[in-house]
Amino acid sequence: MKYLKSLFSSIASGIYIAIGGILFCYCVTFIPGFLGKLCGSLAFCVGLTLISYTKTKLVTGRVGFLFNRSNESVASKSIDIIIMLIGNFIGVYIIGVFFYYVCTWLNTVEIIEKVTSIIETKTLQNFTFSSISKLLIDSMLCGAFVYIAVLGFKVSKTISSQLLSIILPIGLFCLFGFQHCVANVFYLSFVFNFNFDLIASSILTLTISILITILGNFIGSLITNTIAKSNFSRIFTNL
Repeated sequence: MKYLKSLFSSIASGIYIAIGGILFCYCVTFIPGFLGKLCGSLAFCVGLTLISYTKTKLVTGRVGFLFNRSNESVASKSIDIIIMLIGNFIGVYIIGVFFYYVCTWLNTVEIIEKVTSIIETKTLQNFTFSSISKLLIDSMLCGAFVYIAVLGFKVSKTISSQLLSIILPIGLFCLFGFQHCVANVFYLSFVFNFNFDLIASSILTLTISILITILGNFIGSLITNTIAKSNFSRIFTNL
C-alpha cells in the first residue's frame, strides 16, 4: 500500500510537470524571441509550485533529501527512487500524448514544430565526449537548481517567499536550457507518442540521453545537498 500511494503521488507530480511543459510550449511558440522563452520559463514554474503545495513526489525534488533519512535502508530508498521515476514518467507521458492529439485535432502545427525543435536540444545528437559531457553538466546544474528550489520552499515561512524560492531557480534553469529528466520525457512523449517506428529507430539515443539526464540530475542534487548540509546544517534540523 505504501508503494502504491507513492506511485500515484509520483504520477500526479508527472502530470503537474507536464502542465508546466504545456505552458512553456505555448509561450515559446506564440511569443517571439527572448520574451517568449522568459515567459515560458516563468510559466513552467507552475509545475513545481503545484507539486510543492500538494506534497506529491517529484524524484528530482526528493532524491537529494532522501539520503538524509538515516532510519531507512539503502534498499528502501532505492525502491522509493525507482517508483518515483516510473510514476513521474507515466504522468508526463500520459499528458504528453494527450497534448499531442489535442494539438493535432486543433491543427496547431506551430506547437508541433516547436516541440520537435526543442527535442533536438534534449537528446544527444552524437556520441562525442563534448556532447555527452554537455548533457551531463546541464543535467547536474538542473538537479542543483531544483534542489535549491525545494529547500527554499521548505524553509520559507510566507507564501511570497515560497513562491520566490521556486520561481528564481526553476525559471533560471528553464531559461538557461538545463536538462530535467521528467520534463524531457514530456517533450519526448509529445513527439514520439505512439510512433513506434520512430521510437525503434531512435531507441539507443533516447535511452542513453534519458539515463545521462537522470544521472546528472541526481548527482547535481546530491552534491548541492552535501554543500548545503555542511554550510547550513542548522536549517536541516526541522526538515
